Amino acid sequence: MTLYTIPGDEHSAMAKKLLEDYGVDFKEINVAEDDQAANDMAKQTGQLSVPALIGKDAESGEVTGIVVGYDPSAIKQTFNLESVK
Repeated sequence: MTLYTIPGDEHSAMAKKLLEDYGVDFKEINVAEDDQAANDMAKQTGQLSVPALIGKDAESGEVTGIVVGYDPSAIKQTFNLESVK
């Protein structure tokens, strides 16, 4: 899973903590410092909002879920986190 964030954003920090609390392995990318990553995020999500979470299948690389913004219920449901904890 990839978590797109910007420094100092409360919702980005809350999304990161949620993933950590559930023991999710994720890569955090700071889009404020990486224009290419910001463009990639926008192409995949259709938005330039953070936090943005994008899950991909480990084998195929196919996108398995996208959540933009901090919505704990949507994050848990989209990425099936209830079964993790």
